[in-house]
Amino acid sequence: MMKCEEVSKLVSQSLDRRLPLHQRIGIRLHLMMCKLCTQNFLQLLDLRKTFQLFMKENDNIEPPEILPHEKKAEIKKEIHRISDKQ
Repeated sequence: MMKCEEVSKLVSQSLDRRLPLHQRIGIRLHLMMCKLCTQNFLQLLDLRKTFQLFMKENDNIEPPEILPHEKKAEIKKEIHRISDKQ
């Protein structure tokens, strides 16, 4: 069985990419037995939903003025890529 530390890392990674089947199964088995990791997983899901809602409501958000224009554009592009992916 996976340890909590490994599950925590994999759960976080699973928000960004699809994990291989064996890792998804390992996470599910661990979550069925570990209350703390289940709570952590649910909190991460809530955080992601909150971020998505924030991005929908604040689509015109701008990065800080101290950044060069090119970096602002990169950050904005990445934020939209991540929020569209979810």
